[in-house]
Amino acid sequence: MSRPTALTLPTKENDEAVRLRKTVDRLKRTNAQLRDMERFRTELTQMIIHDLKAPLAEVIANLSLLQEEPLSSTQREYLNSTVLGAEELLRRVQNILESYRLETKRKMIRHVLFDPLETIRKVVDGLSTLVSMRDISIRLHSQDGCHYLFADKDLFHRVVLNLLTNAVEHTPGKGTIDVDLKWETNFRRAQVRVSDSGPGIKKSDRKRIFRKHFTLRGGDAPGHLGLGLSFCKLAVEAHGGKIWIEENDGSGSCFVFYIPNGLGRYPRRRRSGDFHG
Repeated sequence: MSRPTALTLPTKENDEAVRLRKTVDRLKRTNAQLRDMERFRTELTQMIIHDLKAPLAEVIANLSLLQEEPLSSTQREYLNSTVLGAEELLRRVQNILESYRLETKRKMIRHVLFDPLETIRKVVDGLSTLVSMRDISIRLHSQDGCHYLFADKDLFHRVVLNLLTNAVEHTPGKGTIDVDLKWETNFRRAQVRVSDSGPGIKKSDRKRIFRKHFTLRGGDAPGHLGLGLSFCKLAVEAHGGKIWIEENDGSGSCFVFYIPNGLGRYPRRRRSGDFHG
């Protein structure tokens, strides 16, 4: 005669184990849903950005051709304003794309040898129309002469561009912006300082200003800062550098960043094609 099957009576420990398994299963499903949503958001963002870049670049190119045509002063003023708006939109699109790449480690830092002073000059020259329209002057200072930096030239250029564009936006007419380049620790790192004569930034906002989508509130300063400063922080720190905001004499804002000179740090990556300005 066979023995009766033993019954497992419910206990407090068994009930807890069942609830725990259910909780774990629910968390796994929620995590999978969140991953799917994040994947969709990422793919949608990339698609939108890539779809915007090409037509924006075409618009800017065609507008630039129109600038060569004989125009009245009023027409030229409107055209210049339109070009600046299109370029600003393209810059913001690039900020979104590059911020994502840096955050997800999909952006490779391409070290090349270049003159940072010349790169800064090109940024300043590119802003000449905007500066002229706003009646602002930009002064460039460097006491160390021409020395070469081994870093990502494109990221360096765009960090300077973002800082200067923000400075121009927050500086009133007749104001000035100073850009200082200096070398530290026997040319082992380049430091750039961008200071303006605008209303400045409150101390309570300075630690949060590099966060994504941070918005200034109160005071006389324009509010929106977008992803520009967040991108700057990501790009500088990807080089092993640092960016911060300092007290400025009198009024205005003063942003400072440094980037280590990669010379001697990447001997195996050096190829003849990597050394160009």
